[in-house]
Amino acid sequence: MRGKRLLGAFGALLLVAGALQLQPAAAAAAPERNRQWVETLQLEESPRTVKHVRSFICGVEETFLGKLDAGEVLRLLDEHPEWRPELTETGEIAMIEQVEDLSETCKQRAYFSLDKLGQLSLFEGPPEEERVIRTFFQLDTDYMESSLPRAYWDALSEGIRITDVDEYNSVLSTYSEYALQPVSAEHTPD
Repeated sequence: MRGKRLLGAFGALLLVAGALQLQPAAAAAAPERNRQWVETLQLEESPRTVKHVRSFICGVEETFLGKLDAGEVLRLLDEHPEWRPELTETGEIAMIEQVEDLSETCKQRAYFSLDKLGQLSLFEGPPEEERVIRTFFQLDTDYMESSLPRAYWDALSEGIRITDVDEYNSVLSTYSEYALQPVSAEHTPD
């Protein structure tokens, strides 16, 4: 009986976690949703591995927080209502924090350039190392070459080093005008 109850609680937890991932994060509703999520978790008796995941515009940083029981997870969410709990595939709890900045790794190593297919891409390290972090949109390179000053084309071809969010947004804004498909204000890159 106890096994079925735990299995049922785990199933309910997955449903609640899935619903949390699909709902937009409304700041006022976040603490209540977090509390409901943890109350479902309280049906389990054993602690879970918990990690704090800082998800940046560019980059992710993870910190191991320990094995926490439901009460400890609830206290953590009360202290950080902006965090969004998710259950990982491995059964860990990830406390996701959205950060509107670049991670330290990106600040130190990120470049915008063209990938082999002519898409505006963000690279970890110089573009010739071909380590694409994220691809944004296909560029009309013929139109770009004929209408932009040569310095803009050369800069993009060689790789534009970015060190902060303002530079990141500026590059996206500048080159989005040359996207083959219109880029909407709501565009969320891959």
